[in-house]
Amino acid sequence: MDERLSFKTRGILVLLHSRPENWKIYIDEIVERSDADGKHSVRTGFKELKEFGYLELIKVWNNETGKFEGTVYRLYPNEFSKNPKPPKGTNSKKLVYPKF
Repeated sequence: MDERLSFKTRGILVLLHSRPENWKIYIDEIVERSDADGKHSVRTGFKELKEFGYLELIKVWNNETGKFEGTVYRLYPNEFSKNPKPPKGTNSKKLVYPKF
């Protein structure tokens, strides 16, 4: 387990990787699963995961209209690596969709 991550963030990471690949995860849904942490705390955990290379925030654009449609998180499969920055060209395990 990556000891640079806070205990809370490690729990979020384990939760994300315990779900099936096609499971869409919403921040609000994670907040509902928590007994003590609120939305700000969960968002802080997501920010930490992004900082250490476990999650990447991707903007989604409509190819036909060129309009912005939202964002998704790409969760990388190197969940317990001591060097979590994924190498270029690494395929993601799953996409995590925020609620719009």
